[in-house]
Amino acid sequence: TFDTRGSTSLGSTEPADAPRLLSREEVSAQTKTALVEVIEGSSFFIPGGSKSVHMAWWGKKSAKPWQQNKVGDGQDITEKLKAVLGVGGFMVNASINSLGDPCPGNRKKLVLSLWPPDADRPEDLFVPGVVVWIYRYCGSLQGAIVPCDTPALRRIWCDKRMVTDHSKLAYHRALLTVRAFRARKRTVRWKSFAEAGEYCPCCHSVFDWRSTTRSRKQRSVWMTNCRACGQVVCTSCSSMRQSDQDAGIIEPARICDSCAWRGPDGGAALQRLPEIFAASLA
Repeated sequence: TFDTRGSTSLGSTEPADAPRLLSREEVSAQTKTALVEVIEGSSFFIPGGSKSVHMAWWGKKSAKPWQQNKVGDGQDITEKLKAVLGVGGFMVNASINSLGDPCPGNRKKLVLSLWPPDADRPEDLFVPGVVVWIYRYCGSLQGAIVPCDTPALRRIWCDKRMVTDHSKLAYHRALLTVRAFRARKRTVRWKSFAEAGEYCPCCHSVFDWRSTTRSRKQRSVWMTNCRACGQVVCTSCSSMRQSDQDAGIIEPARICDSCAWRGPDGGAALQRLPEIFAASLA
């Protein structure tokens, strides 16, 4: 039985225009759905909201829904009704203001084919309230306010940081990182693994030179990005960790040896190393 809160009672003394459940013989045996008629001007409570709607038809009261009627007798409004209900809506009003007017000047009815509340189908669960999605971006974190039904949030990704990333302290640090990243003074161009080539720009060796096996998948395990310059280097050349406030990185993160040993003058300091070594030997 469908809940009819907010609408006219379905008892024996119901008025002619009250929503009524059709007989069991009219319930589709194939889809196991129940048919409900709602006369124009009435309201009906749909348990489960838009997820319970299988089909919906709106048209002339004397017409037969979902059959070859004359043009202007009515139309299927399944998608339109789901859009009207949206996420969290349960009450439908059978009126031209919300459903349109496919047959002007005629008394109309709304016919619903609804899944029963106890149907064997998965229920969609959503996080209530405002959802702030914090995601990894270019070695740091970025955040955005997203709808609760965002596809990327509808799947649980098993990750080694899945538990530690959802503690109270982790949330606090993540929000601070997002704020620092948005206030960064310089932007680091993040180089993808596909653009990296075959050799590490620091040691000029193949990325998986320490690996005992050779495969494309194994090669990516030995690759990482420098958080200071964005270059792809091998893991052996990125053992140093350092924060970079100008780039919006407040937690110590991997940087390559070139950035770690670069002096205040940048690359010019490295070019003076032969001169320094020669002076020490003299």
